Amino acid sequence: MTDIEVIDYIPEGFTYDPAINASWQGAYPSVFTIIPGPLAPEASTTVRLRLKLVQTNGGARVYTNGAEITGMDDEDGTPRDNDDADSTPDENQETTIQSTLEIRMTT
Repeated sequence: MTDIEVIDYIPEGFTYDPAINASWQGAYPSVFTIIPGPLAPEASTTVRLRLKLVQTNGGARVYTNGAEITGMDDEDGTPRDNDDADSTPDENQETTIQSTLEIRMTT
């Protein structure tokens, strides 16, 4: 597949800075990137989105970041958007793409 569009739905409690996310477009709360490919069937790739955790006085919270594939083309340039396991955008975003949270503490 080529031109794989991935949308990330940034949850409350995080901020998005386009200056540190050059391959991402859009604005909070949803941003997207295009993976040019090609990406073979059963293959995987990694895209990095850096978010900043906003500290609040609200105590401990669980932050869930969801993302999903919203479009892609096959090697002939034919749109294959409906081939995604979750072919209805916004329906099941938390299970379509595994999100990894990397936390770095800086001073």
